[in-house]
Amino acid sequence: MEPQKKSDHIGTSGGGARSFKDTLLNKEIEHVVTEVYVDEKVLAFQEWFDRSLIGRVKDFGSLTSLRKMTSGLSDYSFTIKYFGGFWVVLVFDNSREKDEFLEKKGGWSSCFDSLETWRGQVCECEKIAWLKLYGIPLRLLTNQVCNDIGSQFGVVVQSGSFDQVDGDLSFVLTGVLVKSPDRIHKKINLIWKEDKFSINVEEESRDWIPDCLVDLEEEINVVDSQEVPKADGN
Repeated sequence: MEPQKKSDHIGTSGGGARSFKDTLLNKEIEHVVTEVYVDEKVLAFQEWFDRSLIGRVKDFGSLTSLRKMTSGLSDYSFTIKYFGGFWVVLVFDNSREKDEFLEKKGGWSSCFDSLETWRGQVCECEKIAWLKLYGIPLRLLTNQVCNDIGSQFGVVVQSGSFDQVDGDLSFVLTGVLVKSPDRIHKKINLIWKEDKFSINVEEESRDWIPDCLVDLEEEINVVDSQEVPKADGN
């Protein structure tokens, strides 16, 4: 059955344009979000039910090192599926192997805040956004300033860093955990003494894949092209 859409939730009168009255009153346009209704019987990845675990890792370091941190907790192999933000799904071959892993809380609690059998429950929307910060004056280009900017959009998980080796200081890259799927593209004002600087914040368009999705056997031969360069910023 195809998803049903109610036409009265789509579009606005006049194509969303401002009326003459709204223009005079400087009234903002209300943007109507299209709603798609999904059949209640939809059940994706049902084959994972009862043989997989869904969990939220403690921090960014736990996410990128998850495969190494959990490698000794089970005699059985499992697949790590990344679901955005700090959320992952561990898929085992059967429920018995999954249960044995879950019982070893003393081991996995060091990297997970929560971990439970997945039976279709929905987790909150999260993503790690890599923000490019343009326009920061050189004398203000420190990790703290970059983190202060990044924190306006979410929780900073990777401090501001810039490429001192190649000499490109035209932008800074900062990793932020956000609670929305919307792509970030905004301008903010950076205030220093009596000066005001316009900073352009643009989310990196390339999708980011955490290191934990790379097999341990392959890690030696893999160069992570998305590794964030370190910077002391002092």
